[in-house]
Amino acid sequence: HQNKILPVFFDFPDVNSAELAEAEQLRYRIYREHFNAMEKDCQRILLLSMQKFSSKDIADTMGYGSENYAKTKKYNCKERLKRSIMGDPRIQDLHD
Repeated sequence: HQNKILPVFFDFPDVNSAELAEAEQLRYRIYREHFNAMEKDCQRILLLSMQKFSSKDIADTMGYGSENYAKTKKYNCKERLKRSIMGDPRIQDLHD
């Protein structure tokens, strides 16, 4: 389940909420809440990554000194988001 979190979160099309099943609506809300609670740098890095920016492009865009720093920061942000979401009791309820 953990590897699907970010793609599921970011791949939602803009659709009327009535078109989504109740569980999917809740899942999307949970992901959105946890994403919005992250520091702005992490939000931006993850959004750039989902837009297929390379680590070098992310480093340039964010003003980081190196591609490796951007790569590490992206990994840490992604892991933090996954841990946060998977620790949410509402997600546990969806998987039971």
